[in-house]
Amino acid sequence: VVRTEEDMLAFAARQLDRNQKDLPFTLIYLLDDSGGARLAAGTGLPDGHRAAPAELSGDQALWPVNEAAAGHSIIIDLDRERFGELPGGAWSEPPRQAKVTPLTARGDVPIGFLVSGLNRYRPLDEEYRGFLRLVAAQIAGGVASTRSFAAQQQRAEQLAELDRAKTMFFSNISHEFRT
Repeated sequence: VVRTEEDMLAFAARQLDRNQKDLPFTLIYLLDDSGGARLAAGTGLPDGHRAAPAELSGDQALWPVNEAAAGHSIIIDLDRERFGELPGGAWSEPPRQAKVTPLTARGDVPIGFLVSGLNRYRPLDEEYRGFLRLVAAQIAGGVASTRSFAAQQQRAEQLAELDRAKTMFFSNISHEFRT
C-alpha cells in the first residue's frame, strides 16, 4: 500500500518508465507556495540533466511553470541547444517535442505538471492527448490521495494528543479531590 507522496511518485515513475515508446522521458513537477516548482520524479533522463532542473521558477524557467500553474497544456519544441542531448527512450532518435500537462486533482487548481517527451513517430492526435491527460489525472489523484491521507494522520495524532491531555487533566483533578 502506497501511503506517502514520495512512494506514490516513485511508483508512478516506475510505471511511466515501462512505456518508453510513447514516453521517452517524463518529469513530474509539483508546484510550491512561492510560484515555482520542484522536480518530484522523472524517467528517461539521468540525474542532473539540463532538461530536468531540480527547481523551476517564473517566466525564465526551462519549462513553462506559470502556464502550467494556470491550468494550460503546452507543446514545447525540443531544440538541442536549449535542452541538451535528449534520450529517445525505445527509439534511436530523441523526441522533437514535449507536452506539458497540468496535474489537476479535485477542482481546477493544478498541484503540478507532467512533462512528457513525445514519440516522434506518432502524431499527437486526440487519442495520444487523451492518454497523456489520463496519465496526468492518475498522478494528480495519487498525489492528492497521499496528501489527504497525511492530513488525516496528522489530525488523528492531534486528536490523540488532545485525548492524552484531557485524560491527564482529569486524572490530576481526581487526584486533587482525593487528597
